[in-house]
Amino acid sequence: MYCKKCGTELRESDTFCYYCGNRIGWMQRMLSSKAFIGSVIAVFVVIIAAVLTYFIWTGKLRCRRLIRVRRQSRIRLWIQENPERIQIILHRRQQLRRH
Repeated sequence: MYCKKCGTELRESDTFCYYCGNRIGWMQRMLSSKAFIGSVIAVFVVIIAAVLTYFIWTGKLRCRRLIRVRRQSRIRLWIQENPERIQIILHRRQQLRRH
């Protein structure tokens, strides 16, 4: 943690800057703590997970549609990459329909 006034490096337990005498507020001490920042991030992740779970369980978010769109895009990509295999498959289908 650093003093806002002079920039001197301070310990976590300091309440005053030993160089300029500036008082270190509780908010500055709390925000400079890595444990606090990690806790805030963890709380946001849990809240986002809870909201997503709520929407999925109530049916307001349709994951199946998202999965279907992703699958369709993979199929389209496969078709674009393998046009000769598509021709073979279509030819075999026509032969089976004739018999």
